[in-house]
Amino acid sequence: MTRPQRFRLWIPGAILAALIGIALPAAAETIFVSSNGVGVTSSPLIAGQMYLFTVSGTYTYTSGGNGADAEFSDAGEFYPGFGRTNDTLDLLLDGTAVDWLGSADGGTTWTVDTFSADHVYRLHYTGNGAGVTFSIADQSPFGPAFYSDNAGTLTLSIAAETAVPQPATLTMLVSAACGLAAVVARRRQTA
Repeated sequence: MTRPQRFRLWIPGAILAALIGIALPAAAETIFVSSNGVGVTSSPLIAGQMYLFTVSGTYTYTSGGNGADAEFSDAGEFYPGFGRTNDTLDLLLDGTAVDWLGSADGGTTWTVDTFSADHVYRLHYTGNGAGVTFSIADQSPFGPAFYSDNAGTLTLSIAAETAVPQPATLTMLVSAACGLAAVVARRRQTA
């Protein structure tokens, strides 16, 4: 008596994820951005992949100890010591000011122009196949840069966001699995 042959289908996780439209999260990267004005570039980010940038910390930008974080500083309009400064002193992406999302409720809700008392801010970003350069803006629009009296760093983490498969993709996956199960069942009957 011969044993029926078993039909096995092995699909590596990355291929299966690609087939059903799920992007596997990349390993998180942590970058330390110095307040000295020198930019730090991330690893290349996959084109089309959504990423979450989370930045935390403060730095000083004068010898008198004035403080700033990724989006607010203690110059100008005050928010418990920190206020908007028209993107001066902000954390830049590729030399461009962005609106970091802050949370006034400890991380439940993230919105633009919101001061985070814990100095944690977020930004959703779509990768373009290249790295992103992060730097701190400490330059007046009317004069030279003022990095010589800065001290401290901001800590930035980059994590890939996991995509949710579309209903049509899931329907196709279920249909394919049912078809595959029918083929396996038929082979078992004929064996």
